[in-house]
Amino acid sequence: MEKLARLTEIKLGHALVPSRHDKAIVKALKEGGEHDAARKVEALIPTEKTSPPVAAYTSEARRMTERQGFDLPTARREIMAFWEQSGNDLKTFRCLLAEKNWRMRPGDRTDRRREAHVIETGLVTVLCRLTERLKLSTGKA
Repeated sequence: MEKLARLTEIKLGHALVPSRHDKAIVKALKEGGEHDAARKVEALIPTEKTSPPVAAYTSEARRMTERQGFDLPTARREIMAFWEQSGNDLKTFRCLLAEKNWRMRPGDRTDRRREAHVIETGLVTVLCRLTERLKLSTGKA
């Protein structure tokens, strides 16, 4: 699917979206004779060792929230804007969330994302990986 997404982006003239699987996509494109597309995707691969891209939310979370009438991509943009408005101040950030009747609490996951936070609304609860990127305090959140 990632390979098809990159090919579609190229054919439609869209900006290519980096992926965790770019090396495998390049290999598959070369095997399929798509050498020009492979060169374009290969340019996305960082030359230095970096962490692979991580989705802000899973496709499952997006489908679940869509069924409940909640626009997850819009909510993500709003949350990111709130963080920027807060000036990286957690208390201000929480106040901005409260204005939308949202609240943030520490995540309860036990895997490697245990430092993530959950932002809850009246309709849904969503694990927001994006809060990891905001570098929120992992102490008493």
